[in-house]
Amino acid sequence: MEKNQMTLAACRRRAWGMIAAAVLAGCGAGVEESSVADGGTGGTGIAYGSVTGFGSVFVNGVRFDTTSAAVLLDGLPGPDPMSDPRRGLAEGMVIRVEGTIDPGGSTGNASRITYGRNLAGPIGDLADVDANTRRATVLGQTVILDGQTVFRGTGLGGLTTGNVIEVSGLVDEQDRIHATYVEWKADAFQPGMAIGVTGTVEGLNEGRRTFRLGSLTVDYASADTGDLPGGVPANGSYVAANGSSFGPAGALVATRVGPEVEGIGVPDAEAAEIEGFVTAVNGPNDFVIGNQRFVTTAATFFKGGLVTDVAVGTRLEVEGALMAGLLTADKVEFRDGIALESAVAAVYDDGSLTLKGLPEIAVYRNPLTRIDGFDPGKAIAPDDRVKIRARVTGGRVVASKIEEKDVDPEKTKVELQGPVGAIAGSALVILGVEIDTAGTVLRDAAGQPLAPEQFFAALSLYDLVEAEGLLEGDGTVRWSEVELED
Repeated sequence: MEKNQMTLAACRRRAWGMIAAAVLAGCGAGVEESSVADGGTGGTGIAYGSVTGFGSVFVNGVRFDTTSAAVLLDGLPGPDPMSDPRRGLAEGMVIRVEGTIDPGGSTGNASRITYGRNLAGPIGDLADVDANTRRATVLGQTVILDGQTVFRGTGLGGLTTGNVIEVSGLVDEQDRIHATYVEWKADAFQPGMAIGVTGTVEGLNEGRRTFRLGSLTVDYASADTGDLPGGVPANGSYVAANGSSFGPAGALVATRVGPEVEGIGVPDAEAAEIEGFVTAVNGPNDFVIGNQRFVTTAATFFKGGLVTDVAVGTRLEVEGALMAGLLTADKVEFRDGIALESAVAAVYDDGSLTLKGLPEIAVYRNPLTRIDGFDPGKAIAPDDRVKIRARVTGGRVVASKIEEKDVDPEKTKVELQGPVGAIAGSALVILGVEIDTAGTVLRDAAGQPLAPEQFFAALSLYDLVEAEGLLEGDGTVRWSEVELED
């Protein structure tokens, strides 16, 4: 069926069932090709992020041919392509791919692929954050499990305290690991099982020969540390500590402590990509993603947000040229692609809220939602003007960030950004909200005006679109501008 032949009612019935899959695919659960950087020059390249598909391997939208690549899995050689075309990799694993990227920016040849788990060990504590999110403590590290996690051998609801799991993910500004990959290893830990964790050394005690990784104490008295600079650990160094037993006080008894590469791990590359969380804001155009500093310029293309939306805790994909350790961004993409801005209409006991002009969308909060701009102790209340960053998890719109905005005296401005769930004639549906584009200004991703036939020729289901309008007296929105974000 042609997309424009579907009625809005029929489209709307299908939209929510399909929209979660579309959003998750954009966040690491599907295969999708996109350019490394619009108009990229190609050349030596490096990509750091979660595997999103196979047919070779896809990382951050780039399809890398892995036929001739050297593959290291936790420091050991991976299988050859004849015995395992996936080379021992799995969707969701965070990997580092080194090689070349073609001038078009969507394909490349991998010369080296490195996978290093964040940790493998028994779950010490497990709690529900909400219906679709759980928080675990494993080897002293906090792990977030949600709809963006790819599970192997288990599922979100199948884990229990004591289970041994392997975790790969992205670390946020609070050192929480947002798991993109979890593999079940055993029902319970038994001495002799291989366990380990990576992190930054703190609290080094040379007398006792211990240090901390997060809240885990590591006993390195009998460990092989020969690969560390000087043969000893140092505060601030990034290491992997591996062992197979715990001491009487719960410390990991390490058999080996070695250096580990964090993030991109190289100072120079003609084309570089990194996926992660913003951990620091140094200035209006100067940021840190993971441990990688990057800057934006007037030429940087932003997808799904603006430079003013970049804040600590924001999940991004950044692409550009890397020189002397500084990444100059050609493109910045917001991975939590849903954005809403309006005055609060109602706040409910279950933690959800709705916005004026957007009654179809219930936005849920949980303990992981970042709240910014509100006075200490002030609760979100009706008529507060807010901007919300969110994603779809388990069929719900879950806020990653809620920011109080300056008061709009008229309380009439409404903004909505999200994936298109249905198209019919001049109307489209975003998260259940029908937007009639007749009479609106239509724009492409660069902000240039488009004729209606050009706009809809370029539009497909699940494309990210931003709409702006004004709230009418009857509570509806008079939409004035609709822009493609893809």
